[in-house]
Amino acid sequence: GAGNMYEKSLDREAGSAAPAAASGDVSSVHSEFENSLKKIEDEDAGRTKIWQHEYAAELATLQSAMQKKGDFEGWSAVRDELSRVEENLSIPEEALVAAPQELSVLQKKYREGQSRNIAENKKAIRALTNRYVERLGNLQKKMTMQGKMDSAAAVNAEIKKIKTSLEAESPETQPKDPAVKGR
Repeated sequence: GAGNMYEKSLDREAGSAAPAAASGDVSSVHSEFENSLKKIEDEDAGRTKIWQHEYAAELATLQSAMQKKGDFEGWSAVRDELSRVEENLSIPEEALVAAPQELSVLQKKYREGQSRNIAENKKAIRALTNRYVERLGNLQKKMTMQGKMDSAAAVNAEIKKIKTSLEAESPETQPKDPAVKGR
């Protein structure tokens, strides 16, 4: 999975301070969020496994082609990439090769696909989180209108915590190279 910056839940932290009537609403909203987040992470893990399998298969095919045409240097470069991929499943900038050209093209193709997957995953998590914050905001408003101020305060604390996490995860604070070790 991509790691979850929003794992700390209201019902595990501040929810204990909230009256029981309100904690059920908060718990159900949070459970839906957690289930949807797990689904996104599972889909991302599935795409990553497919990506890894396809990349390894194309590397093996390329290595065989290099061997058949008698290109020992090309064969060796592909062998080295296959070994590297066993240790680090991403393709960081420093792993890109200039030659053989066939390997360079393959690396760039899969690196771009990996970057797209990471961006899509982050976009899906951000959209889900924004919907979660919106639902919590509605719940906070409802609790406030009902005079359940302790519950509203607990929900407000959760909203602030998530908004802080979203700000910390904004694109400006992220490294330029989205390839992550272990992905």
